[in-house]
Amino acid sequence: MKTRKIFTTIALGSVLAISVSVLTSITTQARPGFRGESPEIRDCPPTFSPKAFQGRTGKVAFYNAWAVPAEVVLYHPNSQSVYNTYTVAPHQNEFLGDITVGDDWGVCVKYNGSAFRSGFVNNLGRIAIYNPDYQGNPLFMIQNDRIK
Repeated sequence: MKTRKIFTTIALGSVLAISVSVLTSITTQARPGFRGESPEIRDCPPTFSPKAFQGRTGKVAFYNAWAVPAEVVLYHPNSQSVYNTYTVAPHQNEFLGDITVGDDWGVCVKYNGSAFRSGFVNNLGRIAIYNPDYQGNPLFMIQNDRIK
């Protein structure tokens, strides 16, 4: 940022100097994710490091609040790799397969139609809301706002 100083002298019995700075130009550095700049686009990694199993199991559902499809990648803790990938339509709440998973599973979510992909594998037990009795069965519910 550049400024130009203007000095003005005013006589009021004695000399009083007033310094005024005037903005003459602005320079900015492009920062990813700000003012239309795209953040670094990363894909979900092929492996992850699972957290310790805490004893909770259940089905997994994802509520996609975005206006574009979301791709949800589940990671199995034993193989520490991708188990399966699911696409959830915009504004839909869907079960991710018909499987029972543990709280030590991993999940990575990305969405097309936007430049952002988290590229980070989240621990299911930490980001999902767990309901031990959803319609008679335990459920891990993942929502967009809980994804890192």
